[in-house]
Amino acid sequence: MDPSLFANIWVGLIATVVVTATTVAVSLAVRRRAPYGGYFSDSDRAAAIFAAVGGLFSVLLALVVFLSVESYNETRSHGDAEADAVVEQFQIAELFPARAQWSIQSKLVCYARSVGDLEWPIMQSGGSSPTVVSWESSIDAEIDSISLSNPRSEAGFRLFLEQTLSRHKERRGRLEGAAGALPVMVWPVLITGALSLIALMISYSDRAERVASQAFQIGLVTAMLAGTLLLINALDHPFSATPGKVTPDKMRSSAALMETKVARSIAAPNLDGVLPCGADGTPLGLTPPIRAFPGGSTMAQIVERGRLTVGVSYGIPLFGEIDPISGNVFGFDNDLVKEIARELGLRPEQIEFVELPPPERLPALQERRVDMVVEAITITPERRRIVEFSRPYFVAGQSLLVSRSNRSIASLRDLAGKNVCVIATSTGIPVLQAQAPKANLVEAPSPGACLEKLLARAVDAMTTDDVILAGLAAQNDGLVLVGGKFTVEPYGVGIPKGNADMVAFVDDVIDRMIDDGRWGRIYYEYLADIPGLAAVGDARERLGMMR
Repeated sequence: MDPSLFANIWVGLIATVVVTATTVAVSLAVRRRAPYGGYFSDSDRAAAIFAAVGGLFSVLLALVVFLSVESYNETRSHGDAEADAVVEQFQIAELFPARAQWSIQSKLVCYARSVGDLEWPIMQSGGSSPTVVSWESSIDAEIDSISLSNPRSEAGFRLFLEQTLSRHKERRGRLEGAAGALPVMVWPVLITGALSLIALMISYSDRAERVASQAFQIGLVTAMLAGTLLLINALDHPFSATPGKVTPDKMRSSAALMETKVARSIAAPNLDGVLPCGADGTPLGLTPPIRAFPGGSTMAQIVERGRLTVGVSYGIPLFGEIDPISGNVFGFDNDLVKEIARELGLRPEQIEFVELPPPERLPALQERRVDMVVEAITITPERRRIVEFSRPYFVAGQSLLVSRSNRSIASLRDLAGKNVCVIATSTGIPVLQAQAPKANLVEAPSPGACLEKLLARAVDAMTTDDVILAGLAAQNDGLVLVGGKFTVEPYGVGIPKGNADMVAFVDDVIDRMIDDGRWGRIYYEYLADIPGLAAVGDARERLGMMR
């Protein structure tokens, strides 16, 4: 039988009554056969033996109770200290770049949830949860992958490791408390000692004594011994004892605090759609739910094919990039693609990313070489005549990027006679032709190509959308944005002409992403660190006005 069962006060009370009643019955049965004056001819010697045994056992019980109380308090302290360490790590993560910060903080929330809802019940039987271990490993792997590019991140890394050691230590202490502090060999000694005292008491049975008097004495001793042993058992099972069991209240309150801060940072009403775990900390499955679409629809054709082909860029900082080592694509646009694919019921490996230079974006849609293009494309009336667009998923504005040492350019008015790099086929060309007609426009195939010209001083400035320029400036300390925003550039998902059903589907995906926090998460991960860009809430509000 599971000893933790007796940590319940009602089960313990019933057990005490049963044991006491049984002992009294045995004592009275022995009394019927006992001679007058009892079984001992020398009562003084018997009393001395009883006193010695009772005294030694009382000392043993007192020591065990003391150790059990200490263990119980330490276990409770370990649980509270672990919750404090999790919150400390959550706060330290704010020293890291936004993308790493989000990943670590969201996993810490999942860790806290899994401890409170998954591991705590298992600890009643002395076990632990593999889910908690998996979150620990995931957090450790994430912190190991952080690029320590500045003193702020380096300081955060050291502090985070210190708290990691503390969290591991406190969790280990909590689990040790759940397993029980008393060695198994102690219980045979305690039970044998208690039975010996009860046996000695029964051996004092005397027919000359009144029945009620003897029953009261043996019952009182038995009840006290049983109660003490049950108290020790309850203290040795701190997660099962009722009342007084150690609860995950501190960890749950810590999780609630972190959830509130995370939701506020991405301007989300809740975290149901953005965390990598469910409400109890269970990791969400990587396999997306199967979706059913009308037969013959664009979406059904893509699902039947088992592949979503998307035109993207690998050269737009923050929006479209590729890891040269792992080959993983990332950025605002590419994460949006992954969300659209998931809504189609496709896995990330079922996405075919096709790199398209800006001049090839619209032709690729017209020739139906791709299912869509997600590449920071500005929605314009001219482009709408040849391709479809989703509703805006981001609002940028055109600006200027110059060398920090160049004091001659502060606005569009200063571009007269200056060489300005623009992206071929971009909206920047007609804008500058209208607002800075005396500027010398130098076309380049991509933002990266313009950047090379600017760094080589082949041009005096470059222009494209502010968020792209901000990403370039963040990677190059010698560059700075000037001139403010002089256009409104709503980005949309480009879709081949005639695929109205796909437009409606993507619109719905974007709307739900804005509402449930997924859009805010992507914005925070990639753009929160960029000086001069709007906060998540402000950007979300501005985007909402363009629905």
